[in-house]
Amino acid sequence: MRAVPAVGWAAFLVLAVVGVMIAAGAPSSPITMIAILIAVLFAYRYPVATYSVLVALVPAAGVTISVSTGALEFGERAFGGSIDVFVVEVVAMVLMIAWATKIVWLWGQRHDPNWRPWFPLALPVAALVAAHVVSAFSSFQPDVLLVVKYALRPVLWVYLVYVALTVNMVQSSRTLRTVLGVVTGTGIAAAVMGLISLAVPDASGGLFPRARPLPFLGVMPLGDNHNQLGEWLCVTIPISLALLLLSPAPTAPSDRVQAHRQFRLFLLVGIGAQILAALLTFARTAWIVLFVEAGLAAWLVWRQEAARWMRTALVGIVLLLPLALAMFAFSSTPLVEGSTSTRLMMSQIALTLWSASPIIGMGAGTFIDRIGATQLFLFEYGAPLESHGILQKLLAETGIVGLAAMGWVVWRIVRYVWIVRRRLYGWAHTGRAPLATAQAFTIIAIAVAGAFTYQLFSTSYWSGKMWLPVGILFAAGHVLGAAHKHPDAS
Repeated sequence: MRAVPAVGWAAFLVLAVVGVMIAAGAPSSPITMIAILIAVLFAYRYPVATYSVLVALVPAAGVTISVSTGALEFGERAFGGSIDVFVVEVVAMVLMIAWATKIVWLWGQRHDPNWRPWFPLALPVAALVAAHVVSAFSSFQPDVLLVVKYALRPVLWVYLVYVALTVNMVQSSRTLRTVLGVVTGTGIAAAVMGLISLAVPDASGGLFPRARPLPFLGVMPLGDNHNQLGEWLCVTIPISLALLLLSPAPTAPSDRVQAHRQFRLFLLVGIGAQILAALLTFARTAWIVLFVEAGLAAWLVWRQEAARWMRTALVGIVLLLPLALAMFAFSSTPLVEGSTSTRLMMSQIALTLWSASPIIGMGAGTFIDRIGATQLFLFEYGAPLESHGILQKLLAETGIVGLAAMGWVVWRIVRYVWIVRRRLYGWAHTGRAPLATAQAFTIIAIAVAGAFTYQLFSTSYWSGKMWLPVGILFAAGHVLGAAHKHPDAS
């Protein structure tokens, strides 16, 4: 895929952004156009700073801009007359135009290797997008326009924003640490918010307080429930550990050594706060993912140390027993049992729909509509919900073809991790690279595993919460020295 001319990639990126803007009915007043031009120039001059802003906005699911599509018939059919655009997407559009310009000028004209475009996972993601488009021919006769729109946004869009942009913006170890630092900062801020929320009365009621997002200036920047807080913390905790491992101590002068010690202490406290806040969300999926991540870290990163830490781990488990009992009590409440039965019925509906069109599914983006047409679900649980699980979503909407395409994506990620991790540990054993580098890369891979595991039970599968860690993983594999020539990841 890297053989495609740079100008072609740049034209594709610009057309993708322009298409989204047209579909959104973006205003074209002179003031707006000047603002866009200034933003693009800033992103062109400071791409890493702009990308850092994008990363910081990834968890801000509650910060959106509603744009009218005007009199466009396409906008009325595809978006119902208006479109809600996440602020992070606005930043992404600006940065993508600036990136396309750099591809043409710095790589196409000057052949600057730092701006040679790289699109990992291009082939499997193309297959995944194609599977969504093909579902338009389902026997369920979905609206072709809506299916194609869903295949492009969010499916293709999240790849371009969170994977392609990431690997092309993060071109050095320093930039990688900056990005990891931004993610860590958002995690610590989210943890502090969650811990503060324990002292704020919860209108939803419950047996006891639990960590959850709080409103800020009239909006809910991190979302409106504890699960959204928990799923982001499950990403930021391993990312914070990776940053800790990639922060070696300076040798001189002494004031820098002291500053580094303070920084590491701050990171350790921040990691502890994130773990505590994630546990105190009492989100069942967050607990499952944390245990999966801890198990993977103990086996893949600190296998030898795990035996020595066993006694300390047992003490920690004993200290967590009150929280475990509280989780058990909370899980036994009618509220949680109702949530479980809701998910069970949605899974049953998904399997029933899949059995009616097992090869290509019923049509991308139509799951909620089908749930809304199920009178028993509406009678039992009220308003229709999105599929709580990416597997049920793919099976119902895109059938075996879509599930196989996603399997290809996952296989390529696993293969990449295996290749890079083997090289890094091999270099560590021969003294060519620090052991901490291999450990940090493995921890980032664990963050990806955690993000994917969370989406087996959640609804954020087409968002930065799932796909940003993938982009960081591929970028880390390159800049940490294991892939001078990108491993075959297309």
